[in-house]
Order: sequence, then C-alpha cells, then structure tokens
Amino acid sequence: MVASKLIPFVVTATVIGNHHGVKGTILGGGIVSTYTDVQPQADIALDLRDMEDLLSSSSNDALKDIEEAKEIYFSGKHSAVDDTVQPPVMRSLFQMSADTINGEFRSQRMHEPTYLFHIHGLRNEAEQTGNNYLYAVVYKSFFDDVSNPALAVESAVALNLWMFVSHEIYDAIEDCKAASVEINREVGLTRNDHAAHALDEAIAYWIGTGQDGGRNRGHALYSLAQRAGELFGTNVDGGEAKVNTEIIELYHEGRSVLAFSDSCTGSENDDALARLHSVANRIHARMMIPLMQMLIHGMREQDIGRVGIYARAVVPQISACSESRYQFLKSTLIDNDYTHDLFLDVLHALQRSFDCLGFSCEDIGAYKTSVIAECADVPADYPIAGYTPTTDVREHAKIDLDVKQIEILSMYNAFTTAGRYYMYGKNSKEDGGYRSLHGLATSTNRAQVDPWFNIFNSYFGSEDYADVSIRAALDETGAWAAASKEQRSASIVNTAKTSVMTMYGLREFYDARANCLSGGNVKSSASSPRTSIHRGESSWDRGIAFFTGSLEGGKEDGSDTIDGQLFFNVAKQMCVYFGTCNSRPSSSFNNAKVNEELLALFISGKGLVVANTCEELSSTIKQIESLLLVALFQGTVHFAILSQNEERGTTNSDVAIADAYTKSILPLIHHYDEDAGLLLEGNLVYSHTRQPVVGGIDAVTQSLNDAINAGLTVDCTKVGAQEGVGLCPDEFFSNSSSDTHISAPISVLFEIIILGGASLLLLS
Repeated sequence: MVASKLIPFVVTATVIGNHHGVKGTILGGGIVSTYTDVQPQADIALDLRDMEDLLSSSSNDALKDIEEAKEIYFSGKHSAVDDTVQPPVMRSLFQMSADTINGEFRSQRMHEPTYLFHIHGLRNEAEQTGNNYLYAVVYKSFFDDVSNPALAVESAVALNLWMFVSHEIYDAIEDCKAASVEINREVGLTRNDHAAHALDEAIAYWIGTGQDGGRNRGHALYSLAQRAGELFGTNVDGGEAKVNTEIIELYHEGRSVLAFSDSCTGSENDDALARLHSVANRIHARMMIPLMQMLIHGMREQDIGRVGIYARAVVPQISACSESRYQFLKSTLIDNDYTHDLFLDVLHALQRSFDCLGFSCEDIGAYKTSVIAECADVPADYPIAGYTPTTDVREHAKIDLDVKQIEILSMYNAFTTAGRYYMYGKNSKEDGGYRSLHGLATSTNRAQVDPWFNIFNSYFGSEDYADVSIRAALDETGAWAAASKEQRSASIVNTAKTSVMTMYGLREFYDARANCLSGGNVKSSASSPRTSIHRGESSWDRGIAFFTGSLEGGKEDGSDTIDGQLFFNVAKQMCVYFGTCNSRPSSSFNNAKVNEELLALFISGKGLVVANTCEELSSTIKQIESLLLVALFQGTVHFAILSQNEERGTTNSDVAIADAYTKSILPLIHHYDEDAGLLLEGNLVYSHTRQPVVGGIDAVTQSLNDAINAGLTVDCTKVGAQEGVGLCPDEFFSNSSSDTHISAPISVLFEIIILGGASLLLLS
C-alpha cells in the first residue's frame, strides 16, 4: 500500500470547455490550453512528485520509502486510465516502457523512429532485457546510487516519460493516416486513438500537473528543460526555456494542421501527413536538447549516476547518425564506466552529433556561462571529403542521413515509417520543409542529364524508374511481393545510393553546364566579385554534396567505411575488393583511386564553372560519368560473385543489392549492346522464381565487356579484379576454360522471353 504523504502546493491543471463542446485542459497555469481533456495524463507528474518526495525523505525507514516509490512507479497512483470502476485503473511510468497500456504502445512503437533508433543503439542490452530495457535502467537506479536514490525519478522522466511523449507525437501521424472524415472531428477529439487527442496528450505529459509556467518548479519534462536551460543560459530573460517555448509553438502548429474536419481525409490529406511528419521531427529534435544538456552537465561535474542515465537517453539516438561516433560514445559512456580524462574527446563527439540530432551549438548554449563555452557549428565552407565548396550545401549533403535512417527502419520491418522518410524527407532541410529522396527520384530536372536520362527512361518505360522500384519494395508489391524484409531493405537503400543519388548528382553538374552555356555563371556585380555567387557554382557544389554526403567529413579520404552512405563510400568499399585503393601513411582510411580522380575533376570543374569555360566543362562531366561507372561496375560484379551460389527463392539480401547495382547501369549496357543487356538482366535482375546468376559470373563480366567494346566508356584497368574476376581481357578470359561469348546466353534469353521482357521485369 502506498502512503499518501507530503502533498505540497500544486499548480493544478484546469478543465475547460471549447466551442466544439469538448472539454480541454489548462496546463502550467495557462501556458497551454488543450482542445481535449488530458487532465489524467498531466497527473502522471504527481506520481513523479510523490516518488521524489519519498526518495528524498530523511525518514528513518529509507527502505520502506524506496519500496513505496517503486510501488508508485510500477502501479501508478494519480493518473487514471479508467476512473469509472473502483478501484480506478491507473497508468504508470513503468507501463510507459512495458508491453501494457491496453496494447497501444506495444503494437505501435515498433513503427516509431525514435523508439527503433533507441533499440538499434542499445541492441545488445535490449536483447538481454527484452522490450522493457528502459524500465530496467530505471529499476537499477533505485539501488545503484544509494547516496542519491532520487536519480530513479530523474531516470523515469528522461527515459520512460520522454519516450512516451515521443510515442504520442508519432501516434498523431498514425492516427491521421487511419482517420475517416466522420470521426476526425467528432470522435477524434475525444478518443485516444485519433490524431487531435494524441498531440494534446503529448503536451500534457511534457508539462504535467504542478508546473509553474516559466519556472523550474514542476515534476515532468518541462521542468527538466527549465533546469537544463538555467545551467546552459538558454532560458529567455531568465524565464521560460527556449526549448519549452519552441515545443509549445510546434504543438500549436501541429494542432493547426488538424483544425478542419477533413484535415486527414480530404483531398489534401497527404499534405497533412507531410506537415505532421515535419512537426513531429522538429518536436523530437527540441526534446533532445535538455537530455544533451544534462548529459554534458553530468560529465562536467563527474556525476556518474546522471551520466549513466543521460548517456542511455542520448547515445542510442546517435546510432542513427554516425556509426563510428556512436560506437565510440557507447563504449565510453555505456559499456564502460565514464572517466573524466576522456571528457574533451567525448564532448567533441557529442558536439559533432548536434547537427544530425536536429539542433545547433546555440541551442545547447554555454555551460555555466564560461565553464564550457558554446561550441561552433560546422561552417558553410567546411570541406566535403577534401573538396571546399564556395556555397552553402550543408543541408544538401545531409540527404545521406535519410538513406542511413531508412535502412535502420526497414531493418526492423518498419516499412511504413521508412516510406515516410523516403516520401517526405527527414534530415535535409529545404524551403521550410525537407528535401526527400522521392523528390530527387521524380524530379523532372533530371532530363538535363543527356543522354543518360533518356536512355534510362526509354529502357524502363518510366521517367520515375527508381521511384517505382523503391516504392514496390516499400509496399511489398511487384517483384518484391515474395521478397524477405532484408531483401526489400537492401533494394530500397542501394537503389537510393546507386540510381537516385547518382542521376540527381549528375543533374546538378549538367545544370552548372546549362548555366555556363546560357551565360548565367557570370557574376552580377563586377565591383564586388563575391557579392553574387555564380549560379553554376551552387549547382556544382550541390552535385558534389549529393555524391559524397555529410557523413564523410572534411578530410580527403573521408571517414570510416561504416559511416558513409553515398557514392563516395560505395567506391571506398569496392576498391578493397578490387585492389583499386590508395593507402597513405598520413591517412587513417583507404580511399578509392577513382575517388581521388573524381576529387581532381570536382576541383578543376569548379574552376571551369567560374571561368565560364563551357566546352571543357562538358568534357569534365563526361569524365566524371566514366569514373562513376567504374564503382557501379565493381558493385555489380562483387554482388554477382556473392549471389552466384544462391538458390531460387533465396532470402539473401545480396541478390537484392546485385539487382540495385545492375539497374544502375543496365540501360546503358542495353543501349550499347542489346544482347549484353538481356544477358545481364537474365542473370542479376531480381526474381523470386529464378536462380540468381544462372549463367555464371562469366556471363556477367561478358555482358559488361561487350558494352565496353561497343563504345561505353569505362576503363577496365580502373575496375580491377576481385578473386581473379575482372573486365580486362587477361583477367576476364582467365576465369573461363571455354569461350564465354557462347556460354549460357541461349537459356537465359529464353527465360527472359518467357517472363515477358526487360521493361516488365525491371519496373516491378
């Protein structure tokens, strides 16, 4: 039985009515008025209050107080789920992380990005404790720090409550998607399974009953943000924390999306989903700020208990950013006891993660004014793998984070959420919204890439060929209807890398060329040459950002191969297999020779853009195209080798990756030699009913060589060889004891004819 003791002054939430006849709630003494009754949700803060009072008590029976606090944590006390029965059914902080609450969280959280990134980042620990990992962290804190048992309350706020607020925010998107026009307004405002109410619940949990607006007197996340803001000087004029102000503004923005009865069901329902997606992502980024501030605070003060709590709140989310940075932080802060001698290294790694997490150095502020100075964000001219842009393309480069996060989501079978990241974007900001892979895959501007785009369009019978393939894998349709989730994930990610980003990166180079030919690259102000940037410069810089991405960093050799996501990383991975890397003692990582050649062309091409030297610029772009094909050829051969022993109907993801690489070059192969195209298609285009690489690896290399011999510009010596398999004559013919030009194609061609031809196969 939980004792009812120590009930201090409470700033109560007030239930009000609105013009729809539905009761709302005033929170924080008037800082927010919700549209629906969320008083019971706000009352979870009173559980936190009572737990804190018990655990901070100077009672002579400390063990009894701990047990009472644990009872509140597990069973709840103030927040009623159903008060029509006696005793009332209570929600609890424990249930916010466990498989309860009427099954709501259990069924939905496996599609929510914040939760999945957390599970991904704590995958080893989560495997040991199941889905109740966050509860396990809180439970341990009841006992681990006997000098400060109140940390259990702080961990419940930072882990259980924080994650459940995130759940409610993403729940609003799911509810909007599922809503019907009859219930969006009438029932949606009063039931927990509809979007309008979900946002009200989120803000109620964030602020909580007992919160004094603009102060740190409270018990829930709003109060935590106030305390963190005081430490880092981010409370506005000593009042409300900037992050609290922004979250409340975003809450109102989200509610405005749902202001009309047909918001989620009318003709513009997709726009509502996109806007809610944007709001949810921005709220989540704001929510991370106080967690990061408190982690840095714990590290600086050598408060090991708080470091343990906030490391487990922050570091798992970084697993969706840089893998190498995440591994370092996890090893330093979670797997091992934090030691202060690593403070500067850890701080730097955290600061380098701010941008990916969605906030800036200014958002975090300076710790205690001068103890830790405010950091500096990456400057606009920060190099991209050795190339220094003259225009700001930092946001463009962050499209690689979408690729990485889509891969994580699809790994956990969250294809619906991965589809939203693909359709609406997540990390690359553009014009108040997000740039998306879908937008790049369907842009009509790609037609500038002449003749490649026309060749691809003609072959596939669709301008949106890559989008068609990705959406089929997302929706489990067409050729991907019988595929494994690993194959679908691999197809989506690798099609984005090899087809979407390659073609759109080239589009930017061709745009620079078009501006050159039209004279549009001339500076508009002769008296101040840098007051007006060449339009072509911006296009050229964007192209390099799209080929390289943000995760490669500034050094010429880029970052670890576990980090990069775009073409630059593809080339680095493939060079290891084909013996085409350059290794320098001064570098921590190997780089592909083709990347080094591309960097030289990127730099010289920029000079040609500035100088308006259009003919030479055109030649440079053609050289870039030829070098791009080197890595794509390598990838095709590499995954053909990995797939050649797989059986029909295999669930192995290698065959899906082989399919993606093949489709990135197949229209060109077919354009230069139709038989070579049919041969390559019959061996590597994915089909659940056909054995992969049915003609053997020689059929694959033959098709590539035939296209080269027919005029496709690829230097076989740059491709190299893997396990003796290459494209140059000596390497190629050494693989076969027979005349490879007559091996297997008849059966392959017969199978292709029976299945309906190239375009039908590839568009699925």
